[in-house]
Amino acid sequence: MKNQSNNVCDIDVSSLLAILPKSFFGLFLSIILALGIGLGYALLSSVKQARRFTLVHYQKIKLGMSLTAVQSILDAGNEIKHSTESRVVVCQNYDGSKITVIFTDDKVTHKQQTGF
Repeated sequence: MKNQSNNVCDIDVSSLLAILPKSFFGLFLSIILALGIGLGYALLSSVKQARRFTLVHYQKIKLGMSLTAVQSILDAGNEIKHSTESRVVVCQNYDGSKITVIFTDDKVTHKQQTGF
């Protein structure tokens, strides 16, 4: 008769050994796969974080809003055109999505979003 134990912590070592790779090459591939999945997840997370400007930011910008009010919403942007009466500010994410705001006399006269 087989000796049965009532201890919950008893582990069948042979079943654990069965799930391990049978060779060094298999172990190596398992480690590479695990690292690849981890790195892939980290890269996807960083891409999401790279999207600094969002549709929510765009929706907060209203026509007639002052330049300083828009700057407080976007907190950044590259001014690509500036004259005495008008300026164009573009806030672009690494994925190519962007918010473009045109000001006339420091008030929003046009806004556009791309890629959201």
